[in-house]
Amino acid sequence: MLHKTGRNKMTTVNIFRDLRNKYNSWGALKEYLTSDDGGKLLVVENDIDPRFCIMRYDKTASNCAVPHVGAFRSVVWDTLLNLPVSVAPFKALEGVPTLEQVHDNSSIIQEFVEGTMLQAFAGHESPEIRLTTRTKFGAHTRFYSKRNFSELIKDTPQYGELNRILPVASLCKERPYIFTSLVLQHPEHRVVSLVPWPKLYVVSLGVVSDDGTIIISEDPYTWPEPARSYAIPTYVNKNTDINALMTQYGWMWQGLVIKNVASLQRFRVISPLYSSVKELRGNESDDMLRFLRLRKAGQIQTYIYYYPHVKDIYESYELKMREQTQSLFEEYCAIYKNKSATKKNLKDVGWPHRKNVRAIHDIYRNQLKPAQESVKKEVVVHYMNNIDIVKQRAFLVTPVGGKITTEEDVVLDTVKSA
Repeated sequence: MLHKTGRNKMTTVNIFRDLRNKYNSWGALKEYLTSDDGGKLLVVENDIDPRFCIMRYDKTASNCAVPHVGAFRSVVWDTLLNLPVSVAPFKALEGVPTLEQVHDNSSIIQEFVEGTMLQAFAGHESPEIRLTTRTKFGAHTRFYSKRNFSELIKDTPQYGELNRILPVASLCKERPYIFTSLVLQHPEHRVVSLVPWPKLYVVSLGVVSDDGTIIISEDPYTWPEPARSYAIPTYVNKNTDINALMTQYGWMWQGLVIKNVASLQRFRVISPLYSSVKELRGNESDDMLRFLRLRKAGQIQTYIYYYPHVKDIYESYELKMREQTQSLFEEYCAIYKNKSATKKNLKDVGWPHRKNVRAIHDIYRNQLKPAQESVKKEVVVHYMNNIDIVKQRAFLVTPVGGKITTEEDVVLDTVKSA
């Protein structure tokens, strides 16, 4: 499926050509690739330009044992021509490379740079350069930042050079599509490493032939400028000591990628120090959910050590949780414990307090009352600290005491007092 067309220069990929020859319409190819036999790939369609879709594997659903699945980390497909458009680097191999693999003449060692993988492509029918993330056409999606990746990339000095990285005018006369894989780093999208300024790295360059054959170069030494200047840092010495690098760069250093530029196979060697901080960071784009997860695990202070900029906001979240806990206890007492004129009706309690007051009263009836105990402040504290973090978040986003509900909410939520 692959063959080398020159020493450390270009690699021809026939996987997509062969699939296209076997399934000569987009409908037939889609049916196969999304089936069990085809590896259960995902097809992501879009409203910006329905002609294009993204095909990719899903780590939990796709069958990576099917030989071609690893090539579909993220592939933009032209459904009209039934043709690949842009191909992200293939799935990394599991495990650690052997010494023979590291010292192979076609292998290079690069920094494992942190960031967001983007694809940029253009074609002779439409020379405008288009962007995708692994899952979103147009790169109109975001995560840590409040801005989309399609906006963040414009902050990089390399963005203005994309027409030179992808020489559309010259190459697209001969090929239907050309593409490049990029890694975007931006201060607003920090994962672990500190990012002082927006930057783009070039990972690979590629061209698409009319029959679906892909020619890819992942060897930065052979690239023309300016792509070569924007390549990921590459080590000349293949005897690089990863332990020494971990000691030198600490927890913000992600690791190394050992890449064979002829076979396009790659291994990732990740620093355990980096991995521990990344695990602490988590996969939440919502900062409140991250705070609540860390709070439940007792890791707030550890997290603040690595991300000190969140200290003030996390202290405000903690204060809000304590105020809401006190408010919930007072609401419970006003409904179920006060026998005076200050007694409240459950229907007068706002959201999200109402359902939680009812839940606490269920604890009283089922656990405390049989033991001849009452609802004290520590019972409510324990309850609040142990409910699901999504339910906890409701207390962070509403005013202390809860929001006033609509009449419809009151009718739906009102229950008889015990």
